[in-house]
Amino acid sequence: MGSYSTSAQTNNIFTINFPTNRIVFQRNNDNVGFINIIGNYSQIIDKVEAKLTPVLAGQGVETNWSVIQENPKAGYFTGKIQGQGGWYKLDIRVSKDNVILQTKTIEKVGIGEVFIALGQSNAQGIPNYGAKGATDDRVNTIDFQNTEVLDPLPENLNFVQLSEKVNIAPSGDGPWCYGELGDRLVKRLNVPVAFFNEGLLLVSVINWRESAEGKPTFNFVLDVGGRFQLPKGLPYVNLRNTLNYYGSLMGVRSLLWIQGETDNSPNRLSADAYSTNLQRVIDISRNDFDENLTWMVARTSVTYLAPSNPEVTGGQNRVINKAGNNVFAGPFTDNLQIPRIDNVHFQNVPGNMGISLLAENWDKSLDDNFFKNSKPILAKSIIEPEISCDANNRVSLKLPEGLKSYEWSNNAKTNQITVDKGTFTVAVKDPKGNKLLVPSINTNLIYPSTKPVITADKSLEFCTEGTIKIELTANISGAKSYIWSSGESTQKISVDKSGDFSVKAQNNFGCISEVSEKVTTKANPIPAQPKILVSPTNNVCEGQVITLSTDSNDKPLWSNNANSKTIALDKNGNYEFSLKVSNNFGCVSPTSTIEKLSINPTPKQPILSQIGLFTLRASNGDFLSTDQFEWKKDNVVLLKTASQNIKVTQNGSYQVSTLRSYKTPNNQEISCTSKPSEAIIFQASTNIVSVYPNPATGDLIYLDAKETLRNLEVKFYTVTGKQVFKFKLDDTAERKEIDIRGLEKGVYEIKITGDDFKGSARLIILK
Repeated sequence: MGSYSTSAQTNNIFTINFPTNRIVFQRNNDNVGFINIIGNYSQIIDKVEAKLTPVLAGQGVETNWSVIQENPKAGYFTGKIQGQGGWYKLDIRVSKDNVILQTKTIEKVGIGEVFIALGQSNAQGIPNYGAKGATDDRVNTIDFQNTEVLDPLPENLNFVQLSEKVNIAPSGDGPWCYGELGDRLVKRLNVPVAFFNEGLLLVSVINWRESAEGKPTFNFVLDVGGRFQLPKGLPYVNLRNTLNYYGSLMGVRSLLWIQGETDNSPNRLSADAYSTNLQRVIDISRNDFDENLTWMVARTSVTYLAPSNPEVTGGQNRVINKAGNNVFAGPFTDNLQIPRIDNVHFQNVPGNMGISLLAENWDKSLDDNFFKNSKPILAKSIIEPEISCDANNRVSLKLPEGLKSYEWSNNAKTNQITVDKGTFTVAVKDPKGNKLLVPSINTNLIYPSTKPVITADKSLEFCTEGTIKIELTANISGAKSYIWSSGESTQKISVDKSGDFSVKAQNNFGCISEVSEKVTTKANPIPAQPKILVSPTNNVCEGQVITLSTDSNDKPLWSNNANSKTIALDKNGNYEFSLKVSNNFGCVSPTSTIEKLSINPTPKQPILSQIGLFTLRASNGDFLSTDQFEWKKDNVVLLKTASQNIKVTQNGSYQVSTLRSYKTPNNQEISCTSKPSEAIIFQASTNIVSVYPNPATGDLIYLDAKETLRNLEVKFYTVTGKQVFKFKLDDTAERKEIDIRGLEKGVYEIKITGDDFKGSARLIILK
């Protein structure tokens, strides 16, 4: 069992309606019984527990705390606790969330034996005949005499110890032999006992049978000069009511029958007549209470007018010996305290304790064989109503159909009633007329005790984006379903629009709470998706500025966390920008399309030089293999080449720029142009072919042509006309480098021939 903490008990949280103090519940033949428990509570609890502790050591077996009911509803709790036969203190406690709220105690309750005595005066008792009360605290009864023949009996559960001055309800006179019998049984069995007494002075077995059959019956002894009719229902009415009320609530071990004097004299019944009448009473009692009701029948007939009568005792024995009749032999009393002081009734006088002797003989008859083979009737189970609320939120209380009677506190007589708030009780009898325990119901506690409280996971003012934006939750304990003003029935609802919202809760009974306080949501619009405006274009060259702006008038929220209206980019590099905007409500738009941008480096300014009579060359040590060159003459674009060199033939001012292409982040291409080179003034030579430097002082010379010549053959001759070197050229589109390390110092004649061309040149080598 889990651990508990305790709470200060500042108010009366619950009441115990049943059991009452000193009540005894019939045990079974294994010495086990149960105690029914009913109570009401006034604040929310989630557990009811009970515990049995012997009143004195050895008077029972202590139990642990046992759960009687978890999560009780409707203001009541019911259940039972099982225990061994014994005399106990019953503790009941209520708790919530493992915090004990309050504990209450019934000081004495018993699991033991319940007996009902019946017959005539030696069952009922005679006052002032020396009867002793019980000395053991565990012998119990109700101190009440039904002198007015109330039918039904008052619902009296004020049990007391069976002391000398106590009458045994409903018709016993004093403790008679039952105080002493109780002491003997308690001492021998070590369990508490309770007695009821249905005896009536001077009655015949015929009176018992006729009253059991609902017929008028007349007293044979008092019938002098006219018929003396017994009050309506007597003597049987008290037995029936005791069984239906006390027997149903407590259970019964056995009826103890002691009668026969009147049927000895003046009736003089035969054994057959006596047994027939008695068996009829037994059968009716079982039909009125329980088919397994046990009887014990004493053999009694002695009266002041006649000695022991074998016809009467024989009739009693016939009933006892009938197979399967569940009737046990009680004491044979005709030989006890003979002669009796008044010739009929037992009496306690010094040296002649007849009542004590009667108790002793009842005890001997109630032996181990009896307790082993008799059939005890245990207390009837508690009935709980079915509780629900109808469509009008009124409470329906429904008990099982087919019971004998229903008597509601609002005077209804049906098994089902529909009521408003209030406390309702009902008296119910089963088909045999037995009283059944039903808890009282406070319908105020059937309804949800509070109205729901609505909470939200975000601010009630929110921005709508076309998707669910806020979640409202109904908070209340014990709810099964919910009724929202917007039509939903779940605890949580999702809201994406402005409006007023309230909710009611419905519990397991279908009862609806008061409506919650309303909450108002405000869904503010979000701005439209903005568009980024780019000027002049997404991709530019170094030295240019890209300006970003938007078509929205709302506050910009750039992806680089800037919030200015425009962004200017002037550094080389690749960029990605997106944009959101927020309006006056603080609502943020969807993100714009991502713009990919680049500012690309401009190539270094080239250096232009003339490297031949007809060749110009661009250089700067920073060219890429993919670069192109734009040539200008006199500020007019001449051509674009992939080569760093260009052949020129016309006089003029020449410049060159580097063109560099880039692949941009958005898969476009851009070409960036360098600053033009410094201009070179070119003066054209009159020679078609030129060799230089001349004179040559190094290992290399160059051949350049004003025009592009093809299929050339170049031959070197000494001044003596000897050919010393030759080579071939495909064309002269570019100046050609000639290695002259194989030629000696001197003067050479160079002859050049080709397609449609013949020419010569003189070369001096000075190395």
